[in-house]
Amino acid sequence: YAARLVFSGRRTVHVAALAFFCLVPVTTRTAAMFHPEPLDLFLSLAGLTLAARMLIRRSFDWRPAAGLGLVLGLAQLSRTFGIYASASVGTVFLLAALRRYAPRRELLRGLAVVVLAAAGVTAPWYLRQAIRYTNPIFDQPTVDEPLWERRPLSFYVDPGLPEVFTRPVRTSYLNRLVPTSY
Repeated sequence: YAARLVFSGRRTVHVAALAFFCLVPVTTRTAAMFHPEPLDLFLSLAGLTLAARMLIRRSFDWRPAAGLGLVLGLAQLSRTFGIYASASVGTVFLLAALRRYAPRRELLRGLAVVVLAAAGVTAPWYLRQAIRYTNPIFDQPTVDEPLWERRPLSFYVDPGLPEVFTRPVRTSYLNRLVPTSY
């Protein structure tokens, strides 16, 4: 839908975007993980699509802006990486205001509604994290070693073929050691 919205009338781009999404191993591997990863991916893409729709239609009314803020707030609550989608939307809206893509006052008012709606959704969680960990976004201590020494190279470059298709769900070592019965 996002490719159709941005590249209207270019059917080849629509099919290529769908093929790219379906055939990229990262998407397949992410779908095999626990639910926050695909949920974050879905909510981030939904937020970017809603933002693109607002910009293309030049519709910065409070209802679509509140919906966009809600989706971006939920993306941040599902995984902290949703902040990047929110930052992208904010950056694009500010650049559009600077380039006078639409009436500046309407665009900035829409952005303010987006920020307020996202903040309203995420404020309780970030407040809790700030009280408990002092840093609401990065609550885990950072490791003081280079990125390439933290994991083997295969972690970054190996798509895990064919196991990602043949065995997408694997039992953990804990489940093998401690039998559970329900």
